[in-house]
Amino acid sequence: MVDRAHAAGWGGSGAIFGAKNLKAIVAVGDAPLPLHDAEGLQEKARQLAWRIGASEAMAGLVRGGTHGMAGAGGFSGLVPTAVRNLQDEYLPPETARAIGEAAYREWETRRMGCFGCPVRCLHEYVMDSDGHGKVISEGMHANSVRGLGSNLGIDDRASLLVAHTLCNEYGLDVDGVAAAVAFALECADQGVLERQQEGGVTLNWGDGVSIVRLIEQIGKRQGLGKVLSQGAYEAAQQIGKDSQRFAMTTKKVGINEQGLRTHRAWALGIMTSTRGGGHLGGSPQTENRRVAAEVGERLLGIPKAGDPGAYEGKGRLTAYTEGVKAVVDSLGLCYFAFGWYDLSLGGVNELAELYRLASGERISGEELHRFGLKVHTLERQLSYKLAGYQRKDDTLPDRIFNTPVSGGPYAGEHLDRHQTERMLDEYYRYLGWDVASGLPTEEQVKALGLENLI
Repeated sequence: MVDRAHAAGWGGSGAIFGAKNLKAIVAVGDAPLPLHDAEGLQEKARQLAWRIGASEAMAGLVRGGTHGMAGAGGFSGLVPTAVRNLQDEYLPPETARAIGEAAYREWETRRMGCFGCPVRCLHEYVMDSDGHGKVISEGMHANSVRGLGSNLGIDDRASLLVAHTLCNEYGLDVDGVAAAVAFALECADQGVLERQQEGGVTLNWGDGVSIVRLIEQIGKRQGLGKVLSQGAYEAAQQIGKDSQRFAMTTKKVGINEQGLRTHRAWALGIMTSTRGGGHLGGSPQTENRRVAAEVGERLLGIPKAGDPGAYEGKGRLTAYTEGVKAVVDSLGLCYFAFGWYDLSLGGVNELAELYRLASGERISGEELHRFGLKVHTLERQLSYKLAGYQRKDDTLPDRIFNTPVSGGPYAGEHLDRHQTERMLDEYYRYLGWDVASGLPTEEQVKALGLENLI
């Protein structure tokens, strides 16, 4: 953890730290970083700062962070969100307002962000309540509001803030906790688990006090928390009684997502995630941002890139986005500001120019994107070698295909299995992978220079 809420998570670094009994890394020093063209890079940074300031997408992040833009229905209250273990993706606006970004402003003391960032998409909250005492918290991103709020039926803003804070203090993954707790709540509904659990925990949707206690149990591996601390998939394996159908997972990783039934490329990126269950890979923002057909055609060759309900071209769009994300990560930049929320910020050609100014190495945008696809292909091969994941694992829980959204602007929407299979075909073909298995071909491995690594 860095500060209170910045987690170097999902990449396995925590497992490595734990294996070495390593508690922290501290870096000190005052030597300047060597740069090929410091003045040129500084001027480029000034230009980008101005464009970030002029971007409508970035303005939304400045106004309310991802909490405001996408949490609990977003600014409009109509953005799809996970509801009660993803049984639905519609939250009535009046319910969403109770845990929306505006509901927390009385506790906000300042805005926070990464060092030097002009956006500062995080909030610092100081809450002093009778039920929870004094809580100082940094956050919240949309994932906390969705996973620990609407997906657990919680409209108690104080309990939600405490739940988010506890996850950070215990070093727990919010997505994994949300999926595991939601799984337990549905198991109680179905008679698989007893409603009353030890430690004063009652498994009821919307019981914020009990859910806070359950998160404490997960952090301390006590009571039911000892089972849930393994994640939704392993918990279901241990509990049995056909409970696996209530575990919302992909590749054995708990899902805390939204827009799975309604946004085609977004859902595909989550399905094909090499580590399972995350949208920060191939899931594009073009659908959420409703990118105009002309922009989609001109920049991506996909006129329906901004149409959430369209399946056409979404396999190519998702595969292309995988390469962009790997490049942004490898350069140590923020995905929010480079190539995701706003296509006019940080395209691959501009990222190649930033790399040249910093390193002195000339590389085209096309070559840089190819490097990103190389990273993604290596990840895919690793996930197959280590866990056996292939095409059959690139999927989502049955309810995403079978149970439509109940209301709102996306009423009746769900993923179509046949169309989804066609998107997968297109995705693999773009990447040069085998369509039948969903794995990199020997020819593609050699073409990317990965033969010796693999």
